[in-house]
Amino acid sequence: MNNPQFLLEQGFKNQQAGRLEQAENFYRQALKADPHNPDGLHLLGLVVNETGDPNEAIKLLAKAVKADPANAEISNNLGQLYKTAGRLDKAAGAYRAAIKADPNFSDAHSNLGNALVDDGKIEDAIGHYQKALDLDPDNARAHYNLATTLSGRSEHSAEIERFRRVIKLAPDYAEAHNNLAFCLIEQGATEEASDHLEKALQLDPRLAVTHCNIANLYALISEWESSLDHYTQATRLEPNRADAWAGLGNAQENLGLAEDALESFRNAVEADPDNPAAVGSLCFKLMSACAWADLGPLLDRLDGLNRQTEERGEKCGENPLTSLTRSPDLEMNFGIARSWGRAIENAVRGMDMDFPMADRRQSKAVLTIGYLSSDFRDHVIAHLTRRMFAVHDRDAFRVIGYSNGPDNGSDYRREIQEGCDEFVDIRGMPGPEAAARINADRVDILVDLNGFTGGARLEIAALRPAPIQIHYLGYPGTVGADFFDYTILDPVIVSGEEEFFFSEKIISLPPCYMIHDRLAVNSSDIPDRVDLGLSAEAIVFCSFNKANKIEPVMFECWMELLKET
Repeated sequence: MNNPQFLLEQGFKNQQAGRLEQAENFYRQALKADPHNPDGLHLLGLVVNETGDPNEAIKLLAKAVKADPANAEISNNLGQLYKTAGRLDKAAGAYRAAIKADPNFSDAHSNLGNALVDDGKIEDAIGHYQKALDLDPDNARAHYNLATTLSGRSEHSAEIERFRRVIKLAPDYAEAHNNLAFCLIEQGATEEASDHLEKALQLDPRLAVTHCNIANLYALISEWESSLDHYTQATRLEPNRADAWAGLGNAQENLGLAEDALESFRNAVEADPDNPAAVGSLCFKLMSACAWADLGPLLDRLDGLNRQTEERGEKCGENPLTSLTRSPDLEMNFGIARSWGRAIENAVRGMDMDFPMADRRQSKAVLTIGYLSSDFRDHVIAHLTRRMFAVHDRDAFRVIGYSNGPDNGSDYRREIQEGCDEFVDIRGMPGPEAAARINADRVDILVDLNGFTGGARLEIAALRPAPIQIHYLGYPGTVGADFFDYTILDPVIVSGEEEFFFSEKIISLPPCYMIHDRLAVNSSDIPDRVDLGLSAEAIVFCSFNKANKIEPVMFECWMELLKET
């Protein structure tokens, strides 16, 4: 039978049943009888695309649009094909044609928004997502697209509400659960985030980004074996995913797998040579290996990527602490820190947390100082501060420790806890809850001991729970944001003219800002020099820094000293 309509109906039945080869045969027969049939061209194009010939699919749908320009669905589907092929101008044109044919086509507005995002036209895209939602408030895909776009601007409170709306409309939307979890992690709500990541993985075990986010959660609490497992899964599912390789390298580094880590960081850069986080991770690893010959060209590339990222108003890929250790350029350090500080401020914006301070700025006999840290454990910060808490003048100060890190049962943890008037474990608290607790405790001065170091909870400080906020010790640089009033340093770290590159006021603590345990080390704990292969008499030159803090200029200086001595 050569009836085109009958042939199209048979083709459609086969297409619906997944019998694509038979469907294609019916559609081609229908088009022999009626070569300009828009439905036949449209349906054949969709089948051909599924069977792996996107170029022919585009040609067929373009003919279908020409045959029936008033059919909005065909123009919209042509836009989808163009977008998948990376032809963004053509995609946008097709979506606009769909909207012209049907101004109330919500999905076409949403899809146009996606094409505009990929083309870097973010504000225009947001306008079309909003239009899509005006036309259909229950359009889950438009809610998701808008929330994801806002995510790129770190407007997490707005995103969270959008993703919650998506999940209400489409409970089995795995990507929405994953993206909601990411935003919750940024705001410190890790337990709720974990629930949504588990749900996302149940819905789609092959979603690499979910494995990455679960691995990130494990990394936050230093559960490196579990972190490594999920990063490994992510790299298997998406071998060209740079952030998965970089995360895997970080986990391997923390598990002592140095050579594997270097290979993973190289894979990250190979996957995406222009990914600032990947390049930054490889640079840090090469610094740790003192592989300076390989490092130079990469650092130049990283500097360029940092500048481009900062100019776009985005968060730089390089960690501010790494920037401090490898470059004396304070202006660059400040720019990188400012981008990270701005991202934290954006993460808490819109959380409706308002802590009035008028009654708190009154003179009082005893001030309450809160110390916030993830490192009240066997860690260098605890090594330095273990006795500091106990020796505060109790006639002038009340001391509260707020611990965001694991309790490893060490003497350091016990001694710090005993040295505080009160010790609060906030590890499981979301940022707003932790900030509310600090404010309810009437803390007058909040001192953050992390800065931009592992385990930091700077979103808590960004919520401004205390009248005066200071960062100290863990990170000897600027946070680049307004939520810290002061930082404690010394004239060696920062001189007067360099204060311009700090967002905080400097409290200078001469001669040295670094506190130390005032009690002597037990001599019985000190190994014999000879047992370590050292001369019993000679002077031993040494540096107790990690290798990444050694750089060519200083190393050359050391070698000159050794030559002379």
